[in-house]
Amino acid sequence: MPVAVRKRKPTSHCSSPCNACGGASEPEERAEFIGFLQWAGSEAVVRVVMRKQGSGKLVHIGSRSGFEGEPGVSLYCASKFAVAGISEALSVEMAPFGIQSMVVEPGVFRTDFLDASSLSVAANRIADYDDTPAHVTLDWIDRANHAQLGDPVKGAALIVEAASTEKLPTHLYLGRDTLERLDVKYQQVQDDLAPWREKSAATAHEDAA
Repeated sequence: MPVAVRKRKPTSHCSSPCNACGGASEPEERAEFIGFLQWAGSEAVVRVVMRKQGSGKLVHIGSRSGFEGEPGVSLYCASKFAVAGISEALSVEMAPFGIQSMVVEPGVFRTDFLDASSLSVAANRIADYDDTPAHVTLDWIDRANHAQLGDPVKGAALIVEAASTEKLPTHLYLGRDTLERLDVKYQQVQDDLAPWREKSAATAHEDAA
């Protein structure tokens, strides 16, 4: 069964995890979303081929930032949330055609991702964000580069293993840091939900089943 791995193609801006809305210019923000639309368009072409052949596996490369919004990386998070949402929808939408869809959501892996050759940051830092969480990310880059937790060889091997199974998981959460942040996210959802659950349910029409 053919497998198509769909990863957003880096551009001068859309590859960056640090073009935050708090520091990026309007052209930089626009470039981020244009890059996403280009990815989505090319992915749609792959689906046409797979529908005709009646089988296939779509492996989307998302991010830990696709299930948890993080300060300083808001535009990157927006694109990765979108990748995860598209992949989830396709896992149901394409099932009648024999096509499966999975999103891989890795944490930080020791690659060149944080190098200047791969990473672009906003050209101008807004001073208002100094000493706030948004700029902590920018200060973190140099310390983290080539010292990330994840081993990309092991990560790639697990992706291949998952993609080779008969049934893809909807999400492949990749890396110890991803699992730790996922636990934090689960707790946040519960904390947000608990005090508002009853009032949220009470917004239904009285005559609704």
